[in-house]
Amino acid sequence: VAVPAEGALAEDDLPEQVAVIPVMPEVNGYAQSIADQLTKADVRAKADLSDSRLGAKVRLAVSRKTPLVVVVGRREESEQTVTVRYRFGKDEITMAFDQFVTDTIEAINSKSLFGCGIMHDVPSA
Repeated sequence: VAVPAEGALAEDDLPEQVAVIPVMPEVNGYAQSIADQLTKADVRAKADLSDSRLGAKVRLAVSRKTPLVVVVGRREESEQTVTVRYRFGKDEITMAFDQFVTDTIEAINSKSLFGCGIMHDVPSA
């Protein structure tokens, strides 16, 4: 297994490429549907539906070196958007879910999901 800079595993060795984190239990269904749709698109995604606090869920995803952390709440559910945080950055970007899927698949296929901050030039939804 190749280990790139910062001790992260190579993209193909990651257990998940996207962590989907609901802000509250009321949006667990939306979070799970996002993870399911990503999985159908051959993206390794998992929804964290645990009872842990939001900050703990995000820290866990980051500690697991998950490249993309998606946080969803009531606003995202009603607007069919996602708020995305790239692992190496602190910026969060809200975008349409369909656009996120397209950008993520493109990044995975071009092997650019690891290391370059693909989400920085995407306009907000």
